[in-house]
Amino acid sequence: AAADTTFVGSLPTDAGKNALCLPSYAPPREIGSFSVVGKNREYLGDRSELKYLCMPKEPNALSWDLSSGLSEAVWADAGKPRNLNRLLRWITENWHLLAPQQGSKRESLGVDFVCKRGLLSRLARTPYKTDEVWRFSATLFRGTIYLCEVRSESRAAWETKNSEVVRRTEFWVHKFKKLMASAQPGMPPDMDAPLICFDQFYVVLKGRLESHSLLFTTEVDAIDNDVPHDPGSTAAYVNLRSTRYTTCINQVLNFRRHKLLTFWSKCFLEGFPRVLIGFRTVDDKVRSIKSYSVEEMEDLGKDHWSGKVCLIFLDKLLSFIKDCVTEDDPDVVYFFSYDVEKEKEVTCRRLSKPGEYKLLPSSYLESFTK
Repeated sequence: AAADTTFVGSLPTDAGKNALCLPSYAPPREIGSFSVVGKNREYLGDRSELKYLCMPKEPNALSWDLSSGLSEAVWADAGKPRNLNRLLRWITENWHLLAPQQGSKRESLGVDFVCKRGLLSRLARTPYKTDEVWRFSATLFRGTIYLCEVRSESRAAWETKNSEVVRRTEFWVHKFKKLMASAQPGMPPDMDAPLICFDQFYVVLKGRLESHSLLFTTEVDAIDNDVPHDPGSTAAYVNLRSTRYTTCINQVLNFRRHKLLTFWSKCFLEGFPRVLIGFRTVDDKVRSIKSYSVEEMEDLGKDHWSGKVCLIFLDKLLSFIKDCVTEDDPDVVYFFSYDVEKEKEVTCRRLSKPGEYKLLPSSYLESFTK
């Protein structure tokens, strides 16, 4: 993406570090959902893949082998490029939920940004990630900026070289989720069926960070049916993760400095109040589970990172994106990048030949009123 580009602007990663006021951010509201199933990751406009939390009776006396069943797992096609197509499809099928005042017309979404939650979290963590490399493309169409992450060459090369490690780690993620959730409330998890990786449930959220209105999607690991919640609230959703036991001071510091920052940035932005973490031993067995609230995560990490700094930087970065992405044209693509080893600031370039970085398919553009 470096060739055939025009430099637009740059933003230092310490932008806003001296700001006194915390940007306002209210928990986002759920306005829709969809499921992704099967080897080809097919879109279903329903809640069929929503799973229900199933806590073990003795969460501190477990012996769950996360590697069991790895050879029988069913994997989806992971080679497809990252894009916004499923979220865009949801938008085209649920326009009435986004802009009811427009009636039958489809002129604009009425939001500043459309993206995935994962990108927002990654961007928010930038001030504290000393090994971070990220890239994303941006397009302005009908007053809305669409953002889509682009996998870096270095990350792609590492994943190819370490494909077995990547697959085993991904399997642990899905296996832990399967052990912790069931298809029906009050029922135990179905452990006899092969694990189908990447069958997932997503919610579509609408929120606001200071002056920036956001429409984004995020995966839901499970819902806690025992938590009362109003329609549109994300208070009952729970994140499920596993990590190595912290048995020495360096592991504790790494957990607080890196893991909790990652978990916090995910939970906070999507409005999920807590994460349930399964602690595994060197033999890949989960021995205990502990719940961490958003507030507890930030308190434990306070010597290493600040949620306030993350939000201030994200606010500044979104403003920077607005300043750079000014041509309202789906054929115009801007490319944002950050590589801590090469440059200490975020850079924006306008691509003269967007090619593979174009975000919006013609089917989506045609759904708008001419």
